[in-house]
Amino acid sequence: MDISKYKNNPKTAYLAETYSRIQKDEDELRAISEGDASMKALADEELENFKTEKETLIKQMEEILKEDDVEEEF
Repeated sequence: MDISKYKNNPKTAYLAETYSRIQKDEDELRAISEGDASMKALADEELENFKTEKETLIKQMEEILKEDDVEEEF
């Protein structure tokens, strides 16, 4: 997912950085779990947590951008 619009907005930049960190952690966990079958079950659970966290961050950032749009209309 392209999150550049969130990174470029001062109100969402921190959340976008958190999203990027989670994405990096997710990628690292996938790489580790691919080589170790015993880690797969644990990794799958953690990957699901990462997915939920990222979805929550996207919703928060979208809400912030929507609020900005509403403020600009007035």
